[in-house]
Amino acid sequence: MSIMKNMPIVDLRTITSVEAAHAIEEMKNIALLILPEESDPEVLSAIHAIPKTNVATTLTLPKDTKINQLIGQVELTPAILAQDSILVISGQSMVTEPCEECNAPLIVCGQLIYPKSCPVKILSVSGQSKSYDYEHYVSVDDDFELDADTLDLMEYKTLLDIDGDLRVAKDVTIDMLKEKMPYFLVDGDVRCQKNVAAFMKLRAEIDGSLRVKGAAYEEDDDE
Repeated sequence: MSIMKNMPIVDLRTITSVEAAHAIEEMKNIALLILPEESDPEVLSAIHAIPKTNVATTLTLPKDTKINQLIGQVELTPAILAQDSILVISGQSMVTEPCEECNAPLIVCGQLIYPKSCPVKILSVSGQSKSYDYEHYVSVDDDFELDADTLDLMEYKTLLDIDGDLRVAKDVTIDMLKEKMPYFLVDGDVRCQKNVAAFMKLRAEIDGSLRVKGAAYEEDDDE
């Protein structure tokens, strides 16, 4: 007898006998449980009789349906989303750019970020799924300063995912931001001048505080 526990995927389509099903004493803490769509009735009955606890998602699939598992921080490119298979993602995933074809259904255990214009196929999400208005994705693993030269080099509608604080320099104007239309996901604080604060309120998701400076903005002022 065996106990299957704390597993991202359990695929029972490989169970072909009642004895094999009876050998599983219990299944618990399973992110995705896959059951066979067709099998011997006695085998199916034995599979369904296995005690199951805390199973996030259960799917019944044909034996030839492909399952691809992706773990960690996953960038979902158009080529990956065009696959003819189910993608099971454990971790943080983001769609890097809009795509016309999204053939691969997604099962997400964690976080999914994707463009509003991208027709992703989501079967289930155990965690968080959010769509934003962007066409390009850039990840920053530290604090980030956005100045006029950097903004000028950015692609139109770039989503900046910043794992730290964001500082908007004094030479960044509201017209520059409106021309490029970036979107910001900021784990820390955002510091900017008053003339661009309204843009940040509408085009940023900030975990920390939005700290607005006036005309006397000082780069080294932390207050």
